[in-house]
Amino acid sequence: MDEDGSNLKELWAGKWEKYYQSNGIRLMPFDDNKKILTGDYILECQPNIDDCKDSKLYPVIYPQEVVNMKGVYMVWSEIIVSPDEHIAWTTLSSFYNNINFIGKLVKGEENFIISNVQIISTLGLIDYEDEEKGIFKDGILRGGEIKQFTNGGEAITLAGAGSSDSTLAKSVFQSLVSEDNYPITHFPGYEETTIISPDGKLGLTMTTRFSEKSSSKILGYMPRPLSVYAVGNMNRYTYFYGVQEVRKNREGNIGPALINIEESKNNTEYMGYDLHDEGWAFSSPSSWHPNCKKGMFSEIKKNNDKEIKRIRIVHLDNYKPGETLKNKKTPDNISYAKTLDDMKNITSFSKVDGIFKGKNSGYMIFNKTLTSTKSEYINYSDDGKTFYNGSEEFEAEYIDIQHSKGKLTSKLDMTGEKKGKMDLTITMNSDGNIIFEEDGQKISYGYVEYNGKKLTIEDSYYKE
Repeated sequence: MDEDGSNLKELWAGKWEKYYQSNGIRLMPFDDNKKILTGDYILECQPNIDDCKDSKLYPVIYPQEVVNMKGVYMVWSEIIVSPDEHIAWTTLSSFYNNINFIGKLVKGEENFIISNVQIISTLGLIDYEDEEKGIFKDGILRGGEIKQFTNGGEAITLAGAGSSDSTLAKSVFQSLVSEDNYPITHFPGYEETTIISPDGKLGLTMTTRFSEKSSSKILGYMPRPLSVYAVGNMNRYTYFYGVQEVRKNREGNIGPALINIEESKNNTEYMGYDLHDEGWAFSSPSSWHPNCKKGMFSEIKKNNDKEIKRIRIVHLDNYKPGETLKNKKTPDNISYAKTLDDMKNITSFSKVDGIFKGKNSGYMIFNKTLTSTKSEYINYSDDGKTFYNGSEEFEAEYIDIQHSKGKLTSKLDMTGEKKGKMDLTITMNSDGNIIFEEDGQKISYGYVEYNGKKLTIEDSYYKE
């Protein structure tokens, strides 16, 4: 349809059958303007999408190693397609955690087959430098839900961790032609999914940064290395609290925010522009007009059982776009990628033990079981100026298949050039609530001090 909603044209109609255990339907147009990747299928229009006279659905054939992998419960949760028709996707598995794959789409007579499949995320949570001695590598965690091809197809964005001090989910840039892997957003609370403009300069970001009491920023307020390994388990609970429940009726703001990518990358205090509208909540997806002067995103009306949605457009009339990033070849051989055979080497994702060495001094002991993680810092320092001592521990209690509780206990001292202290216990449930008291006992309490400011639990969450 046209931008104003007129000239609505039907591309396809019929019975839609799920081909895989997957995350519904996505609509990802190909660069040729003839095909649309839906996840399970590719819809091909003749002669093109704009003037569609005939259309056909072709199943996408994912590798059997992925479809039948141990513990798989979603063959894909997010999918994207590059300008030269590479496909990348996130598979969810209880055995392997989440795995990101990339491959080349090849059209057959009645389907599209994915060839040359590679793994582009960390397998088994952590890479070892020396597995026998239990020494981990640098702590950079590749992975998270895939969101977009950018840099002309030579990079992707994700809702992930990136560098190891990200704590909660961030928007992450991951190069496919180099080792680059870093956050492009730095707010200490929950945020994810930056969709970058065609000139690479602007982004539309889903974020809680404008929402003091639903952002969970207390969890990441004091930066500490490698915290993603212990605190990362809280992502599920902070998502339910600060996103899912805000979409329903809780006070709060999940964006989107309009950001300058370079400023966001390099300035940890940068906030950008709030595009939130009271009474509505950002609901994904978002996209950019090719001229970079308009962005589009969807919203859901709050406090409404009928799930009324709308599409909004932000007009950037005074913006002077840069040159549109040129389409490039997405590489077939990625230096850090692993093969499907490498999955056989993962004996158990549920138990991990080892140490991270500080780049300057000390170390961090990390232990993981199926339901808990513990990080213990012993004089840990990367720069020789700031030191960490103490521990962070996460425990999950599974009530049934859909309900659980997550408890994080942080007792940490940050000394030296930068100073901070965490004495924090927080319990949240998968219904999207923080639990302050249980059986007459306080189970969420404490504070974080950093940069001359103190945040308490009461400052940071609604007591309902």
